[in-house]
Amino acid sequence: MVVLPGGKYLVASACNLAKTHYSLVVYVLDHRIRGIVPLAETPVRGKAYNICAKYMSVEGTPSILIGYIRRKTLKSHQSTNR
Repeated sequence: MVVLPGGKYLVASACNLAKTHYSLVVYVLDHRIRGIVPLAETPVRGKAYNICAKYMSVEGTPSILIGYIRRKTLKSHQSTNR
């Protein structure tokens, strides 16, 4: 997980209890009513490693850009890693 400059947003890799579905979630850390609140979520194929995030302007719109590394599991290790 990574906190963006200014400490207002947190980006984290999340999964369900069975570890079968993974997603990237952007949290607002200083919501005025409920404290920490998930703002956006997007599914990813597997756990996200080395997450980096920063503010950038995309076509003139202020945005948060997120990058991460996805590891590929070898077929010989899929049956042993549970």
